[in-house]
Amino acid sequence: MKVSNPPQLRVFNYDEFLNHQFKSSGNDLVETLVPAGGATLLYSLPKSLKSWIALDLALGAACGRPVLNHFSVPKPVRVLLVQVEDRPGEVQQRLKRLLFSQKELRFPDPPEMLKVIPRCPLNLTDPKWLRQLESAIAKQKTELLILDVFRRLFRGDVNTPKDTAEFLENLDSLRDRHGCASLLVHHSNKSRKSAMQTHALGSINLTAWADVLVEVNNKRADGCTTMVDLQIESKSTSAEPTTVVFDLKAIPILVAKDVAESDDLSRVRAELSGEFTVKDVERVLGRSDTTASRRVEAWTAKGVIEHIDTRSHGQYVYQFKPVKLIG
Repeated sequence: MKVSNPPQLRVFNYDEFLNHQFKSSGNDLVETLVPAGGATLLYSLPKSLKSWIALDLALGAACGRPVLNHFSVPKPVRVLLVQVEDRPGEVQQRLKRLLFSQKELRFPDPPEMLKVIPRCPLNLTDPKWLRQLESAIAKQKTELLILDVFRRLFRGDVNTPKDTAEFLENLDSLRDRHGCASLLVHHSNKSRKSAMQTHALGSINLTAWADVLVEVNNKRADGCTTMVDLQIESKSTSAEPTTVVFDLKAIPILVAKDVAESDDLSRVRAELSGEFTVKDVERVLGRSDTTASRRVEAWTAKGVIEHIDTRSHGQYVYQFKPVKLIG
């Protein structure tokens, strides 16, 4: 069900189209993660820091400070955070911890740069709720809408393309009318055996809709420190895997860093001593096939590994080149 009647169909000739200034054109609002006017899907298994990451993104974007102390924000962004999963008091405490763990970070100024809609029975397929949300977007002139989490904003069947399409069409309609970007937080499947685009829970509509996919995976703990990996895929740019380190005793408590290629090489060398394929590298690293392919290409170019065979179904087979001993 749509919020209002659709706009009139516009037809551009070739020259008009190339010279028209569309609302979505421009630089990223948040480097790599959020394109201006675009759509981002952030997803993971439960209890994998995705809401912490979304909250840090909201705060960093509103303050014009690097998100996760890593992804640059060219200028402060008006952010509307819809947090309908966690208890409001819990979100409040998390926001305070993020703010006070960064010495140079201050409350967004003016306060309207970051607005929060706490837990409520918001349903984005219900026109009454959509009108209220659109009113809030219009009043703030929202540039980035963060919705956490999908399952509490949606009353249909997540596996049914028709149901998810209705939700996404309503969200796109809001984005188009107000020129804002959107970030949707979602849950993922337990399986990691196939391509990254199939890891999000439910219909493939969700990953097909997004301009940027941010998957949080490989959660691990070391004492008070929790670490997860961000796997990022974009329609327009490529991004290296990133590790997020979460430690409530650290300053700041949530930071990201690029995963070093040398670390990946060490892991693959330790696990794959004989013949292997890109799929084997993907399994060992726990990353996407795109990243695994990128790693194999780089190691081949550097002469670390060599292509030795091609299997019947087209997969190249590699092995590590023997280390030459001197003396």
